[in-house]
Amino acid sequence: MNTTTPVLFALLLSASAFAADPIKTPFYEETFNAAHGRLELRNGAALGIPGTGVSGKPTDRAYIGSPSTTENVPNGPTGVAIAPIAPDSMEAFTYTFWYYLDEQVPELQVPFTTASTMLLLTEKGFELRIENSTTSPRQYVFSPGINGPLAGWRDTQKWIFASFSWNRANNTCAVHQGTLQAAVTFMRTMTRPTPANATLPRIDIGRYPETIGNTYRNYDRPLAGRMDNFRVFDRVLNTVELEQIRKADLANEPVKLN
Repeated sequence: MNTTTPVLFALLLSASAFAADPIKTPFYEETFNAAHGRLELRNGAALGIPGTGVSGKPTDRAYIGSPSTTENVPNGPTGVAIAPIAPDSMEAFTYTFWYYLDEQVPELQVPFTTASTMLLLTEKGFELRIENSTTSPRQYVFSPGINGPLAGWRDTQKWIFASFSWNRANNTCAVHQGTLQAAVTFMRTMTRPTPANATLPRIDIGRYPETIGNTYRNYDRPLAGRMDNFRVFDRVLNTVELEQIRKADLANEPVKLN
C-alpha cells in the first residue's frame, strides 16, 4: 500500500479549500503602532505617543496631523506611502479606518488619497471620488453624507469607525459607521451609471504619491486630528466582518475575519 496517497490527497483537499476561501487579510494595513517602513511622515505629521490610538492601550499609537486650519495649507502634514496602497486594478475595494477630529470640518479635510480614489470630509458630509482616466480624470463622485442618514460623522473629540466600499460590477458605493460604543451599522448605498470606457488605471505614482491624512497633489487638505488602523481590502466586506474589525481594534488585537 502506498502510504503517501492519503497524505497527498489531504494536501490537495486542503489546498483546494484554501483557494476557494475568500481573501480575508488586508491588501494594505497601517496600524501606526510602528512605521513598518511603509509610511514617510512629512511636514509635521507624526505618530502619537503610546496610548493615543483608538484602544487607548499603552502600545497603541495613532497618526497625528493637527494644523490650525484645514484648507489651503501649503505643505500641510501628511503621511506618504512608500509602497502602493491601492491594487492596480480595483474591481472592488473596502477601506476601513478610525478618525478623531480636533475641529468640526469647517473647510475640507482628506483622510486619504490613493492612486485612483480620494476621500474628502466636507461640512456637508463625506465625498468619495473615483478617477477613471489618466488623461482626462473624469470622476464618479459619491456623496453619502449629503442629505443622507449619516449621524455624528463630524463630532469632535470622539473616535469614529468608518468603512467605504465600492464594487465595480454594479458601480455601488456603500458606507458604514460605528464608534467606540456603537456597533457598525449600514448607513447608505449609492450607485452611478458606468461609462463604457470606465477603467481604473493607476495615476503616475511619481507625480501623485498615495497619502494618509491629506491629498496627494499639494498636501493642502490635511486632516485636523488623528487616524488609526487604516486598511484596504480588495473586496467588499459585509457588516459582520466590519464589526469584527471594529472590536479587534478596540482590543488593539490583530484582525482575524471568520
